Amino acid sequence: MRWGSWAVVAGVSLTLATQTRSGISDPDTFWHIRAGEQLLATGNFTSAATGTPFSSNPWVLHEWVPEVALALAARAGLVGVVVGWQLALAVLVVALVATTSKRVTALPTMVAAAVAMYGASGGLAPRPQLVSFILVVVTLGAWLDTAEDGRPRWWLAPLSWVWACSHGFWFLGPGIGLVVILGLVIERRRTSPLRGKELVRLVSIPAAGLLLALVTPVGPRLLLVPLQISGYAQFVTEYLPSPLSYSPYSVTLVALVLVAVGWAVRAQPVRATRVLLWCLALFFTLLYARTVALGALVAAPLFAETLQLVVPPRVFSRRALVTAAAAGGLVSVAVVVAVGSGVAQRVPNGLDRQLAALPDGTVVYDDYAYGGWLLWAHPNLRPVIDGRTEIYTVAYVRTYVDSADAKPGWQATLTRSGARYALLPTDSPLGDGLVHQLRWTVVGTTPETRLLAAPTG
Repeated sequence: MRWGSWAVVAGVSLTLATQTRSGISDPDTFWHIRAGEQLLATGNFTSAATGTPFSSNPWVLHEWVPEVALALAARAGLVGVVVGWQLALAVLVVALVATTSKRVTALPTMVAAAVAMYGASGGLAPRPQLVSFILVVVTLGAWLDTAEDGRPRWWLAPLSWVWACSHGFWFLGPGIGLVVILGLVIERRRTSPLRGKELVRLVSIPAAGLLLALVTPVGPRLLLVPLQISGYAQFVTEYLPSPLSYSPYSVTLVALVLVAVGWAVRAQPVRATRVLLWCLALFFTLLYARTVALGALVAAPLFAETLQLVVPPRVFSRRALVTAAAAGGLVSVAVVVAVGSGVAQRVPNGLDRQLAALPDGTVVYDDYAYGGWLLWAHPNLRPVIDGRTEIYTVAYVRTYVDSADAKPGWQATLTRSGARYALLPTDSPLGDGLVHQLRWTVVGTTPETRLLAAPTG
């Protein structure tokens, strides 16, 4: 059992190192860096200076804590961002191990942590959502402790403020608390009912967290962010349900099914807190591709407890296990530092020279995946779209999507933009239309990208 646990620690650490070694491939990372740079330069959390003339809404920096961290790390180059990313992944593993090992022995802990990390792998990019994943595990562990001893963890309230300054999933902190409190009310209704001062003390924690979220630098408008983003979900693939062929999704579903089977065959009744958390994990898993990671992380301690039913108990120092996970994480960070990976993937790095030569303020009709990179790497240019969909109107985004597919009306859309250059994938229908119908010329290429210029005159 001990060697098996060490093997899992080594495997998880190696996997984390290989995940970041290839560089940054998430296009949203770059505009998050730009956001942190802008905040450090101006101190303004709400700005009309969006970097593009096509925005209609102000740019609200409601995820400013990790964005500032990304900007500071980027001062050492992208390798600094990659090292910080690796460190955050290591912290997530340690949080999973620390939370789960309180309730089960070593091998179930490490297997559940590995399964959870795989289930969350689709969302483990260097973006603010990584902070949410860490805080989901920390908050879940704290409320599971409260379910055992009944003591309120008051520090969860100020943690909600930090979370609200970090990512839009901040409401999950109070939400997990309310789910566990409801479970405790159900569990104790026949023995020692949860009521009066005890219930008020527990409920006051998520209530305080919600109130503190209103006094972030962004103010009460933070509550409107989910409503703003919801209108754009139809255009973003991570807001669509996952297919079964998406392996992190299917693995998380299997883990949840195994938990349900384990409960069905055991003789003891299942605690209501566990059942409600299982329902919460299933809800996240089925909701969107983006929330599969949340489902995997919430399911981790439940899956570990199920594995414990078939693994013989074995005494193993919890401190040693957490230390091993931390050591493995530090080894993975050291590997990344040694390799020095600071590469931006899936963006046209090979066209930097041509793009830098364009006049300031040049409008570039760009692919959606290149917009964030252009904002960061070439702030003198003006992309027509990027990952900050909420700063554009829904109608504008819909028109852009149609033009990218070269649907009828794309020429009028291009003319309205005033773009004289286009940065598009080589297989772009719009790019083919520009070349073959409007006689645009190719002025730069990479294996995946073309830089096109309009005919002079």
